[in-house]
Amino acid sequence: MKKKLARTVLLLIIISALATCTPRVEPTTPTAEPIQSEGPFRSNSFHLEVLLPPGWAAVEGPEELAHPYTGLVAFNSWNAPGFWAPQVTTGNSAIYNSKSVLGQMPDGGAYIVLIHFSGGPPLPPEQYGPEYEPQDLGGLWREADCRKRGATYFDFFKWGRSLRLEVYCQPKASDETAAAVNALLASWRFDGVPVGDIGWAVVEGRQRLPSSVGPAWFPIVSEGPSQASIQDGSNVWITQAQVQEESVVVTFMYRWDEPPGGSDSDDCPSERCHWWKFEARSSGEVVLVEEGGKTP
Repeated sequence: MKKKLARTVLLLIIISALATCTPRVEPTTPTAEPIQSEGPFRSNSFHLEVLLPPGWAAVEGPEELAHPYTGLVAFNSWNAPGFWAPQVTTGNSAIYNSKSVLGQMPDGGAYIVLIHFSGGPPLPPEQYGPEYEPQDLGGLWREADCRKRGATYFDFFKWGRSLRLEVYCQPKASDETAAAVNALLASWRFDGVPVGDIGWAVVEGRQRLPSSVGPAWFPIVSEGPSQASIQDGSNVWITQAQVQEESVVVTFMYRWDEPPGGSDSDDCPSERCHWWKFEARSSGEVVLVEEGGKTP
């Protein structure tokens, strides 16, 4: 028994020694599969594509970077798969700004990220826009030396979302890296028709409503199936959206003479409501397929 106990103790000592000598590898949870280091990169989820310069890496979200910022896609010049630059937490405070992002980048690096303002209070629907229509970034980014500013932001609206393009360059970035930033941004293309995208369908449908019912008051939803409503006085505007295969069906309801306390109902009372149903198709057509109710 003593010999068996001694062997057990000796085995435990050996295992402990091996564990002490073996460097600890922290577990990681990659946010995306590694992307090729050059060539075409496509995000089907966010309906865009770019041409990656040699040695660059890309990652697709969504990835929570800070409240209310959600990363959609990101690109870095030092070929680090899955890299995001989230908020930096110190004590009880969390910081997300140009300094915190640049501090997570290597010397000589460049980093580009597309962000969705997805948290916080929803933007009042009448404050949405103007819609960014181009497929490229020509209306936002002009060829420039990204090293001169270090960090550059562009806020814009597209497909029912409030977006921001952030471009970062370390001061020691090479001429080649600075040129690659311009090349990547020049190659950027949003899809002409973001098939199955609810936000796009809602924005397009709102534009086809009669001005007499206040189209800008209809809530914008970008995820689905979804519904949202807003009441102002005795008037109520309701948006409903649902993906059906490659099409999106959007229904707008306008109610009036609503009781002071409002209503939880999402129906359309025949005597004080009008509704429109649109189908946003994969061809890019947005067609009014049904309409009914009382004339407002």
